[in-house]
Amino acid sequence: MAGNQIDPNKRIMVVDDFERWRSVAGDSLASWGFREVRYFYDVSSALGDYSRYLPHLAFLDVNFDPSNPGLSGNMDGLYLCERLRELDNQLVIAVMSSMSEAQDLAMQKGANGFILKRNFVSDFDKFMEECSKR
Repeated sequence: MAGNQIDPNKRIMVVDDFERWRSVAGDSLASWGFREVRYFYDVSSALGDYSRYLPHLAFLDVNFDPSNPGLSGNMDGLYLCERLRELDNQLVIAVMSSMSEAQDLAMQKGANGFILKRNFVSDFDKFMEECSKR
């Protein structure tokens, strides 16, 4: 991981409603040397801050707790993926989920990669290795 070729100054967005997964993602990003990471617990906050922050990479959870106040209607991680892709075709997006069946739909919505949460570290490292080759 230390030998990656990705600029550690790239801006990164992590969107997940569970602190544990935001922390796991943050630890993995730190192990790759990234310093500028913003964390969001809901879709509305992430969309609202996107144009001010303009991240280079985004890591998005698929499922959000329906009681989360930042959700309305069908605003989930796949919705966010689709909206971010509409806003920025260059943004690199990884969708994270505990459900492997979400992978195909995530890719259809514009994701560049998929991270299965039960294999987070290995899937994350694989995704980052692929990004370093771009």
